[in-house]
Amino acid sequence: MYPLNELWVANVLRMDVNPRSSGIDLSDKRKDVEVKFTRQREGECIHKSWRVLGHELEFAKSGRPSFWALGFYFLNEEIKNIHVKTQLALEKKVVMREVFVLPWKWMYQYPTYHHVGQTRKSKWDHWLIFCKYKDFPRTTSTYSVKGGKVNLTWGVPTILFDNIDGVKI
Repeated sequence: MYPLNELWVANVLRMDVNPRSSGIDLSDKRKDVEVKFTRQREGECIHKSWRVLGHELEFAKSGRPSFWALGFYFLNEEIKNIHVKTQLALEKKVVMREVFVLPWKWMYQYPTYHHVGQTRKSKWDHWLIFCKYKDFPRTTSTYSVKGGKVNLTWGVPTILFDNIDGVKI
């Protein structure tokens, strides 16, 4: 789902996707945005949080203002029942998305955790941050866009997001 969610945000914010596998996810001449999504189920209370890798905090070095786009997506069926061969077919399973744009510095309130481990097939050693929806700053602007909503939060200059492909609600 990652590339589909990233592309959706790029389209509604009218930004370019970074073609490289490293670095910030989206950019334009005025700003950079790192995208994270988590799946939600309609009507269920699920812990709303995102995992951020420690090195991603270093992505804000372009000299342009940087932001986090943290979002939710809803599917029309359970993941175990989805058997598709193309990204387009997978995209058709998405019912709705909602993304919140937050200031880059907002993430610094969370501690980093050193996560080390291994299985028979893989090994890992990295730093993680778990940020939480309950800590989001208040929403200052909401836009209805194709396939969902975009929310700008306190501390995000609306002038930098004046080209959102949607209607302010």
